[in-house]
Amino acid sequence: MSSSQELYNRLDEKLRALVPVKNRKQVTNWIWIIVGILQSQSCNLSQIANYLPLETKAESRVTLIRRWLMNPQVKAIRALLPVLRLPPHPLNIGRTVRRPILPL
Repeated sequence: MSSSQELYNRLDEKLRALVPVKNRKQVTNWIWIIVGILQSQSCNLSQIANYLPLETKAESRVTLIRRWLMNPQVKAIRALLPVLRLPPHPLNIGRTVRRPILPL
């Protein structure tokens, strides 16, 4: 099992109950985007897309992320708040982790 899949499984187990989205596919996409952010340690869409488990061109994966972020049914910031409250990712142990400052 890849490290991305393992991280996805752990996040899915913890976050599915916390996310206020009823559409299962939206939650699945959201969790994969979070995996991409954590694994790439970047907010650059092309870097995040490298960690999505799709057998499509990189441009298609970036388009999927953009569409998800632009979907009016998805409130990305509300979905991200549970992640920001979790302990730091195990790959970041011993490193300085910059957390965004968000108005709550």
